[in-house]
Amino acid sequence: DGQGHTLSFTKTLSVEALAPFGNASGATIKNLKVQGALSSDKQYIAGIVGKVGSTGITIENCWSDLTITYTGTSDACCAGILGRSNGTTTIKNCLVTGAIKATNESDAAKAISGVVGYNPGSQTLTLTNVLFAGTLDNVGTKTYYIVRGDGTQTATNAYYLNSVTSVQKKVSESQATEQLLNSGKLAYDFSQADNTNNTLFWEQDKLNTSIVDKYPTL
Repeated sequence: DGQGHTLSFTKTLSVEALAPFGNASGATIKNLKVQGALSSDKQYIAGIVGKVGSTGITIENCWSDLTITYTGTSDACCAGILGRSNGTTTIKNCLVTGAIKATNESDAAKAISGVVGYNPGSQTLTLTNVLFAGTLDNVGTKTYYIVRGDGTQTATNAYYLNSVTSVQKKVSESQATEQLLNSGKLAYDFSQADNTNNTLFWEQDKLNTSIVDKYPTL
């Protein structure tokens, strides 16, 4: 439980699953913002968790604001929240800003995603209230807005901010329109979808003209 704190995390290493939590299983990671920069030539770079063990994981109320750079040539599977899922994985109330990019030109190297890098076949991934408000740089046919994979993945309220030619969709995600953002309706819908114990996780300041939020934040 990050208790709302911000973790500054900047690493350049030639290791697999470079992330604040490289490998995790059977855990709940929540209430944390991560900022900084990660770079590796190995797979599964991610803003919160690199790889998940067989018993799955829950990630909730987390904000990834990182520059993630994949310099390798094999299947990247890099993303803003989670690199590779396993078992039963739940991600809810999560925001991704910053940038995710590949430096090599092969389609495999460009296998980057906004939220989850790869959900393998026979694994179960559930997404609720996720917003990818960052950028995907140097994209290809294996680049996805939210998640890439062959497993079972379902989503409620999965949105991306910036439309990019050739980037793929997997879970019926939608682009957050100006109307949704400017009216505050997206923040409202997110809050209503998971209003546990009357606790509101999302906010969007539309009144203070000096700090008007362009999109909902945590």
